[in-house]
Amino acid sequence: MKKIIQKNSRKLLPLFLGVFALIVFITASVAIYTNQGYKKGVAITADSVAMFSSNRLDQISKDDTGAGFSKKDVAVQDAENETVNFSFAIYNYAPNTPTRINPNDITYDLTAIWSGNAESEGLTGFQMQQQGGSVQNFTDNSCTISNLMLTHGVRSSHTFTVTMPKAALNAGVKFTIKAMPQAGSYSAVNNKALAVVLTPYQSSEVTPVTNKWTGHWVEKTYAATQPQLKPSDCAAFNYEISGSGKGTITLTCPAGLEIDAEFLKKHNLTVTGNTVTFSVDSATESLYTIRFYRTGTALEYSEESFDDWKEIVTYQRSE
Repeated sequence: MKKIIQKNSRKLLPLFLGVFALIVFITASVAIYTNQGYKKGVAITADSVAMFSSNRLDQISKDDTGAGFSKKDVAVQDAENETVNFSFAIYNYAPNTPTRINPNDITYDLTAIWSGNAESEGLTGFQMQQQGGSVQNFTDNSCTISNLMLTHGVRSSHTFTVTMPKAALNAGVKFTIKAMPQAGSYSAVNNKALAVVLTPYQSSEVTPVTNKWTGHWVEKTYAATQPQLKPSDCAAFNYEISGSGKGTITLTCPAGLEIDAEFLKKHNLTVTGNTVTFSVDSATESLYTIRFYRTGTALEYSEESFDDWKEIVTYQRSE
């Protein structure tokens, strides 16, 4: 009997070992899968950013009332003798990633509030305008444009211009600007909003003379006060063209970049070689903000500094 048991035990031993090995394998596999799933979830959560961005405003929690607002300087542009202005844009794609377009419509409200020091008391003439829309006056230091919608599925953007009396530059005026999604768009923007506190300052680089149009790289202007910003940090670049009078602009696209197709479509323009030519008239539009995207080839300019990033427009005034 003992020999029979021993014999059966020897036969069953490989089976037991096989079952044990299978249990160990399944347990390890489940642990690995669970661990990888956890890591994947963490990675997605950590890396997830809203497809809702701006060239000046930064992403914040929609519930943030000011603690997370970044503070930046912004160069102003002479619009008329006694007023100056600056612009900013809102996009429906992830920051510096124009290929990650929001698959949902985004409806939001834009609010700008200005504040200043004692010298700012009594200042008037603050206005905000969406490109192509009507001028909105500030009331009690605040201006809101409501029910703005960025269309899903295609690169969509809104450009705004804030105009103020030139005296505001010497009165410590700052603008707190927030793009707040409406409740129906919370999920579309991962419960994010956009905000910034902008302090305008006069820059000779963007100050035109009578009947003169000029351009400048927005990131180059930022780099003047934020030297840590390098071209290599950016997946796309913003260029502003502004001025006064009538004439013709020729825009030359640097090697390694391409002009935003939406800008070309909006203004019914065609690229010839690497240039685009179009008419300007400050009586109807005094500011253009244009995005340039990388093509994947080497940039004509340095990736380490914006110092050699030159103007890319020439202007021919109308007689």
